[in-house]
Amino acid sequence: MIFPENPVNGQQHKNYRWNASERLWYKNEKSSLILNSSFELPSNARIGESIELILESGAKDIYITQPDDVTIIRGNDHTPTGTSGRFHTRANQTLKFVQLGDFAEYSENYEYLPDYITQRPPSEVRTIALSPDGFRMAISYNYSPYVLVYEKRGGRLTYIGNYFNNDASGNNSVGQQVLAMVFSSDSTKLAISLVGAPYLRLYDFSPGYPRRMENPPGVVDVHRGQNGLYALDWSGDFLAEGHPRGPNYLTIYDFRRQQMIDIANQDAAVTDIVHAVSFSPDGQYLAAGHIGNPILTIFRKVNNVFTKQIYRRFIRGGQIVKNISWTYDSKFLVIINEGNVQVYDMFSGGTPFQIGSNINREPGFVYTAITCAPTRNIIAVASYHEANDNDGRIEFFEIIDSPGLDKLNLPTITGIPSIIHTMKWSISGEHFIVGHSGGANLSVYSAAKVHTNAWNLIHIDGPNVKSIDFETIT
Repeated sequence: MIFPENPVNGQQHKNYRWNASERLWYKNEKSSLILNSSFELPSNARIGESIELILESGAKDIYITQPDDVTIIRGNDHTPTGTSGRFHTRANQTLKFVQLGDFAEYSENYEYLPDYITQRPPSEVRTIALSPDGFRMAISYNYSPYVLVYEKRGGRLTYIGNYFNNDASGNNSVGQQVLAMVFSSDSTKLAISLVGAPYLRLYDFSPGYPRRMENPPGVVDVHRGQNGLYALDWSGDFLAEGHPRGPNYLTIYDFRRQQMIDIANQDAAVTDIVHAVSFSPDGQYLAAGHIGNPILTIFRKVNNVFTKQIYRRFIRGGQIVKNISWTYDSKFLVIINEGNVQVYDMFSGGTPFQIGSNINREPGFVYTAITCAPTRNIIAVASYHEANDNDGRIEFFEIIDSPGLDKLNLPTITGIPSIIHTMKWSISGEHFIVGHSGGANLSVYSAAKVHTNAWNLIHIDGPNVKSIDFETIT
């Protein structure tokens, strides 16, 4: 429906009335709802605008009709667009709808997309790096040239050519197996860590193709005597490296100032191998995962200075922290710690604390990778069976208020050949990408559909409305 431009207060359009003070079209007056009345949400509200429904004494039900392009979100659930529902209410209860704007509606099934990638990698995929602009994907595999690059064109991931063989000067080659890869926050650079010297290679995509860059100052001294780089992550101007040997178990480069940076409180800080590093999405914290106690070291960035946070020891529960992933809101940290997956609430208390119970692996299974969704607090956990390595699978969990973790009803992805090494949601959350050994080596699943209009239904003086509060009328 198209509404008139520049309406005056009280102007009618079909069965809608314009409220100038709140700049919203209402189908009925918000303060005159009565028993078993109906209410239709406008389809053209601005992000952040809201509608309050004041339910009069004796009200029991309100029928909510949605235009075809509107979704209602209730807690972690949602209604199909264009449907009606009955919301059970109490007398004198006030509800509030808040316009969210774009919303990713997650499908109940992860559908395998065999033709989403134009060319399959020739061997098992070890790592995946996605550019933050959603345009490029780099994958590493076991043989020369070790890295392939894809671009999103025409709704598919399109292989764009082999840029990593030696050029005329011999400088563009990756040349060795890859341990980790990450794109810069502005999507213009790709950092690659290698099993041997020079351990770090940087490529600039500004020309439209990857061009070898000079390493940051001091990199030779840092990497002398090392044995590969275990982990990389990039946030803003800062690239973090995790090392297997000291004294530089953790190195941070500042690309704006073209220098390595010092870490405050280093005298009490990183004293063990760093297997995983991860910046929080807000860029304010850096987590490093180790072998011994504590299993995690957390640094806070203030005015471009990284300071170790003196928290009580994290629960050990295992041997090696293999993976670290922050939730999209930077509130929770998820790790694989040998035989289980642990989730920590980082900032609700004075020190991080574990929420819920460990996600413990079943006998015979080994956890290999975790990742968090880009738009809500969902965790994907990959494992494989040691005796039957064709039984690779991915389970999905959600962080909720109580008891802390909940296994989703999303079906487990099963039957992935052999070991799952890495997995990523696309930046938009629409696709789920899995790198593994065997079969196609790289598998893509549909993970979401995008709506352009969504309202969040909440109580003004209470928690989010749960799915049981809303009954869809068919």
